[in-house]
Amino acid sequence: MDDEKHTQSLRSYQMARTSAMIAGGIATFVAFAIFQIVGAGILETAAWMFALGAMTFSGTFVACYIGYAAAAKRSVVGQTA
Repeated sequence: MDDEKHTQSLRSYQMARTSAMIAGGIATFVAFAIFQIVGAGILETAAWMFALGAMTFSGTFVACYIGYAAAAKRSVVGQTA
């Protein structure tokens, strides 16, 4: 693999990972707030926080990685417009 393809692949992975971490964190916070507002127990809240955060993270990561990888194939690293 040449340097340009490796750089594009690494950049796609890092951008997708960052997007997924942000989305997972937001989903976890929202789940905590909602479950505490409705009066759920802490164990139930923690279980749902983990489940919703993990699902959001994985779904966002896959979708973003596919999108970023497709966009990277159409561009050249280091090229300015």
